Amino acid sequence: MGVLKDAFFLEVWRHLLRCLKEGVHLSTITNPSTTQGGAAGSWKALQAEGKKEGFTKTTGVKAVLLERQDLFKFEVLDNGHPHVSVQDGARSLLPEDGLPPKGSVPVVEARLEDHPAVVKAVEDALAKGEMLSEEEIQKIGAAKRPLPVSVSASKNKKSKPTVKTVTYHRRVDAASPWTPVRGMGGFRDVVWTPELQEKVDTEKRKETHLVWALFEAIQNRGSMDVQVSMLGSDFKVKQLKEDSQFNKMKLLDMLKQYDQVFDVKEAEGALSMSLVSITPTAEASLPEPDEELAAEISANSEADMLLPARLDNPVGVMEKMQALRIEIMHALSRRGNKASCGELGQDPRCQKAREGISQAKSLQNFVKLFPSNFELSTEDAVLQVSVVDYDVTDQSMILSSISVANAAWQSGQSQWSQRTPGANRPWDPSHKPAVVPARFVPGTLVPARG
Repeated sequence: MGVLKDAFFLEVWRHLLRCLKEGVHLSTITNPSTTQGGAAGSWKALQAEGKKEGFTKTTGVKAVLLERQDLFKFEVLDNGHPHVSVQDGARSLLPEDGLPPKGSVPVVEARLEDHPAVVKAVEDALAKGEMLSEEEIQKIGAAKRPLPVSVSASKNKKSKPTVKTVTYHRRVDAASPWTPVRGMGGFRDVVWTPELQEKVDTEKRKETHLVWALFEAIQNRGSMDVQVSMLGSDFKVKQLKEDSQFNKMKLLDMLKQYDQVFDVKEAEGALSMSLVSITPTAEASLPEPDEELAAEISANSEADMLLPARLDNPVGVMEKMQALRIEIMHALSRRGNKASCGELGQDPRCQKAREGISQAKSLQNFVKLFPSNFELSTEDAVLQVSVVDYDVTDQSMILSSISVANAAWQSGQSQWSQRTPGANRPWDPSHKPAVVPARFVPGTLVPARG
């Protein structure tokens, strides 16, 4: 990666978010008339100065965009033209927060009901008054359009092996692996070594950490009827699931292993999704944490005592900005008091809190409104945010920001009212509208015409 490539990725990402969800033809990405010049200009800069970033004259647009498959996905249409669109996980982020580091974009599992072929087949069947069976829907969703020879991969190129998921078996409170087992020829030999014991204990500790992380992730999303597919985007769950013990496991299998902690509503049909909630006895049924996890939980509890109380139902722009200010503090506390703006933008509570706040279009600009609370620093070319003070009593900067926004809006309204009302005819001040506006007659509640 490099500065020029990152600028190109950012412009293409911004352009595709403005387009339809299905995406656009790959050939239109560098067209100045279709991308408003942003992606085209970044592509020209990359062609001119991109040699240091591994760019050559023969490098195409698709080859560059393939370096960020966490942001972009490709599909070949029936006519053989390559199509590019934005990954579902990247749609939850904002380009204003900057280009997310590779590997930080949440992965959203593809759902069968979103498959274009399934949607079209269901609509056609409903138009005819028919219903498709589950087997027919599964068959349509599994069908793939063949790639044309002109754009298919080379036959000599080895394809990556597909990762198959395996059924996970619970380690915590499971039977000892050294329990004598009687077979056809009698009892089997039991081999125990300190190394094997340490391996079993390590697997139990890792499983306990993941269960607690799943519990926190569900709590952070409201505790009730949370989509299982969304849990994988939680930063703690994602970090722990990369371990070799869990990387081939479905989160649904782990959740079902702890039925006293998680209440799972498994998908019954192809067009439904699995949901999970926290049971009333969840906290008492969680596995006992080890020393490391217990210390982390204790530290988080102490940090929570310093955090200001959340504003659950803010009313008005001022309260909403204050609520987002506090929510960012809570999100940073959960992440060890340091995170990037892109990572904060993925937090579900922050996403909900920033709705309807024009000043929060860019989290980077929003945190700059509170220099007494947040500090910005750069690490590995990524802008990081941290908390320096938890005092939120001073709200003068919020008032100042609202005043600036109102002044800018009024200035725009003034310029709009002073513009020439029509280019094809002169402005006539004596012109009256064809429909007379309603007016209220004193003493009545019904508007009268006059």
